[in-house]
This record gives sequence, structure tokens and C-alpha cells, in this order.
Amino acid sequence: MSDPASQVDPLVNETSALLAARKYDLAMQRARDAARLDPRDPRPHLQLSQALFSLERFKDALDEADEAIALDPNSAVGYRLKSLATATMARRETSGDRLTLGHAAVDAAREAVRLQPREPSGYGVLAQALTTIYAQIEADATVQELIALAPQQASTWVTTSFVALEGKHWDVCIDASRKALRLDPNNYSALNNLGVALRASGHKREAADVLAQAIRVNPDATIARRNLSHSGIRIARVAILVALIPLGLIAHVGFTLYALFAFASNIWLSKDKKLALRLERWTVPIAMRFAKPAKDRRLLARDGRGMDTTG
Repeated sequence: MSDPASQVDPLVNETSALLAARKYDLAMQRARDAARLDPRDPRPHLQLSQALFSLERFKDALDEADEAIALDPNSAVGYRLKSLATATMARRETSGDRLTLGHAAVDAAREAVRLQPREPSGYGVLAQALTTIYAQIEADATVQELIALAPQQASTWVTTSFVALEGKHWDVCIDASRKALRLDPNNYSALNNLGVALRASGHKREAADVLAQAIRVNPDATIARRNLSHSGIRIARVAILVALIPLGLIAHVGFTLYALFAFASNIWLSKDKKLALRLERWTVPIAMRFAKPAKDRRLLARDGRGMDTTG
């Protein structure tokens, strides 16, 4: 009878290649096949966690990371994946639940750093987790440790831009995002962070153009698409205001109707956070239509996906 490891290794290697190619559904199939062949091997569960995280199934990703840690308590990769999934869940919760999940994410990241103190991605994950508990000073200090360890990795500057974004340091985020993009011109996370920071700092048309580029780089991801949808919604509101001006001149109610529309739509969006994403079929094209094209896209490419936890 053949050794289970000899059968699992090819599946693990195939799964790694599928993850790199962003074929997450197929990667999960192969990882599950490997887990059935050898239930004691933590690697398929780590790979399942990575695939599920990429598909934004964060609770399932956390469960698989926990399973890997149960099989190998010294798995730094497992703790990094656990921290990433928990921190992402924390950012989607209210203050009380956010802090509970955030502290769990920080604890997992600290354990990853303890297990592999020279692995840069551990510090990146820790810095991201610290922002969920509003520990911005420690997060900034952790970023500096990360930069000292791996200044030539694009993921270092993606993390730096993310932490700066969480702290509303727009100029730092823009600078870090551009550094990441010089190293990896099609880095989705760097493009998204750059677009958000540009918009927050008042460069709305350039921000829309960068977010549109992020969508072209990774059409399956939703974060940049959601950010661009919000831009489109605001432009659509302006269009509605213009359309109501003639009515306002005649009946003196045009501006009142627009104010009611804007107020009601804000309430509508706040009650359904996924609404902007569902409206993307018309809001994204609107935002892209009004986005000012970059004068030199090659410059944008020279200045411009996320944290590698596998180390």
C-alpha cells in the first residue's frame, strides 16, 4: 500500500499552482481530495483557508485555519491565515464585536511572529490586525519593522498603504501604494488603496481611473468595484439634480426633491451595504465615463494582490 504522503504531495503542488492562477474553486476541490487522502496533513487545510479567503468566505477560511493549527500547533502560516480572516471579519462588525474579533486577530498574528520572528509577512499581518483595535501607533511601528525586513517586496508597501489608509494618512498611503506598484505594476490591492486615498484627498477623477484599472486587473474581486460604484452613485445624484433644475424653476420644488432623493438614498444604502455592489451595472460605467484618463498610462503602470502569508 502506498504512503499517503506520496499521494498527497502531487495534489498539494497542484493546488498551489491553482491558487497562484486564481482558480479557487478547482483549488478547493484538489485540497479537499488531499485532505481525504491524509486527514492528518495540515497543508490542504491551509490551502483551503487561502482559497476561501480569496473568495471572501472569511468564516469558512477561519475554520480551515483553525483545523490546520489543530493538526500543527506550530504552524505560523495557520496563525497568519487565522489573523487575516478574523481581522477582515472584525472590520465588518460594530464596535463591540469588532474589538472582540480584533483582539483575537492580534493574538493570532503575535503567535505567528513568535513562531517565525524573521518572516516579514507575520509583521504585515500583525500591523493589519492592530488597526482593527485602533492601535494605530503600534501598527505604524510594526510597519517600520516590516519595511526593515523586506523593503523590496511589493507586499510590504501594500501593507504600509493599508495601515496608512486605516489611519487616514492619505499622503502616506498614496506614496506607499506607488512604491508597491513600481515593484508590481498590476497589484490589485495597491491599486485599490491608491484609488481610495486619491479620492479621500480630493483627486476624485484620478481615483476613479485607478479604481477602474484595479477592476480590469482583477474582475472577480469586489472591493474596488464597490468603491467605484459609490463614485458612480454620487455622479448619478448630480445628474438627477441637473434633471430636476427645470422643475425647480417652474414649481420651485426641484431642489427639495433632490434633497429628499439624496437623503432617502443614503438611508437606503446604509441599511443594505451590498446595494452599491448590486447597482454596479450602471454606477461603474458612469464613474468610468467621467473619470479623466491618465495623461500617460505608462507612468501609472510604473507607479502602480496583497499580503503573501505563506512565507
